[in-house]
Amino acid sequence: MGLMCDTCFKIDKRKYHPWLECKDKSCDGYMVEVDEMFLPSISLLNKKGYKTAFCCSAHVWKKDICDPYISFEDFIKLPNLPKDFDYDYNIWPYVDWSKGNDGSKCIRKVIDVKIESDKKHEILLLTALDLLNWARELPEYKI
Repeated sequence: MGLMCDTCFKIDKRKYHPWLECKDKSCDGYMVEVDEMFLPSISLLNKKGYKTAFCCSAHVWKKDICDPYISFEDFIKLPNLPKDFDYDYNIWPYVDWSKGNDGSKCIRKVIDVKIESDKKHEILLLTALDLLNWARELPEYKI
């Protein structure tokens, strides 16, 4: 896991411990852990105003699911989606989204769990790169 300030969204290379304050003395933020493969993208998205809640870059070793995702704060409306990502409510239309999360806060890329590990690694690395390029192209978020 990598570290990012929850206020200024700067990436930090220190080792995590609870209540680790941001190195920037003008910032009152604390460090949060973010998956390293998504860390640059998550930092950039937040700096641009697309506030994220949590994410996962996926895990090849998991046998039942290998879906990278990003969940955004309630008010965020994305102008477009990264390559091969979709909203949860489109991926799982049979879910009753009226109970809690409405499926519009989380974007996900579904990856076939039957693919061999080496190929999954390659897909996940390319997904992280696609996500970073997408974040770079997004305009600043306007409410």
